[in-house]
Amino acid sequence: MEWDTPSQIEYFREKYRDSISQTFCEASVPSLNEQDFWDLCQSKSPTKASGLDMWSYRELQQLPVSAWQLFVLVCKLVEAVGEWPNIVKCITVTCLPKKDGPVLNPSQIRAIGVSSVVYSLWSSLRFRHLSTWMNSIAPSCLLGGIPGRSADSHEIDFSLE
Repeated sequence: MEWDTPSQIEYFREKYRDSISQTFCEASVPSLNEQDFWDLCQSKSPTKASGLDMWSYRELQQLPVSAWQLFVLVCKLVEAVGEWPNIVKCITVTCLPKKDGPVLNPSQIRAIGVSSVVYSLWSSLRFRHLSTWMNSIAPSCLLGGIPGRSADSHEIDFSLE
């Protein structure tokens, strides 16, 4: 089966046009700044795993606030262009056994994705910036990533449709 992504997107937009327009609500997104990145980095465990960009939290926590200018510049450029550098888009996946389960049994393995530190910090900041807005436009049952919420039933409904 071939995928025709543009026509699938257009079909989706046409089918859900009214629902989408009813949920329109402008979001106010603050500008990224060095202090927010530095503060968030300081709150992370220095032994937290690093991604393929090879920056470790331990190293980044030693930088002064002013050193975060370059990271903020990269993130602002990404937001303006809408594309992350390839190295940042790659996520390493490590499989860890659950409890003392056998490694060869898939149901006893927990997969952990490790993204780049800069992407991880950026996404955490933007989630904080946008979570109030997300709550204002979508019912709680549609949002995941927030304590006590799950999108499971809607994912099932959407998949069935």
